[in-house]
Amino acid sequence: MADQTELQSAPTSLPEAPRGSQPAKVDDKGRVKLPVDYQRYLGEFHDNRVFVTSLPDKIVRIYPQALWKEAEAIFEDPAGDPVRADEIFDVLINNGYDSEMDKEGRILLPAKLRKVIGLEGEVVSVTTHRGVIRLELEKSVNERMAMIAARGDFLERVNEFRRDNKAFRV
Repeated sequence: MADQTELQSAPTSLPEAPRGSQPAKVDDKGRVKLPVDYQRYLGEFHDNRVFVTSLPDKIVRIYPQALWKEAEAIFEDPAGDPVRADEIFDVLINNGYDSEMDKEGRILLPAKLRKVIGLEGEVVSVTTHRGVIRLELEKSVNERMAMIAARGDFLERVNEFRRDNKAFRV
């Protein structure tokens, strides 16, 4: 599920982000080498700087600098509850770190996040949502997919979604 920051911070015109999920590994120095499609995507922003952060859901979010600046602007003058916005921003900033994609397509992840999430030496699933690159431990993704399948009502939920969103094809 998308967090409020991702929902609000997506600009109207983004470079086209990769679809699907690709694996990547966090090396012993705490860097993740992004798959080539994601390197290309960040390159389309013409700025290798990123802001790396996470919410308590243990999903690392890598904001291209342009998207993070938009998110900051939203937090400066938020719609809705400003106390909630301050709380979300506080978590994002305190978990966050300015980083940069190097020439090899690697991004250094903050030590704090690596420790809390347990990323060192692990395989992560790389996806995007509303322009933000997301890293999640592959084993966490597999557990979540298994839980969804075990609920037994997933196909019913898909059918309800299709009824509500007629243009959706699956």
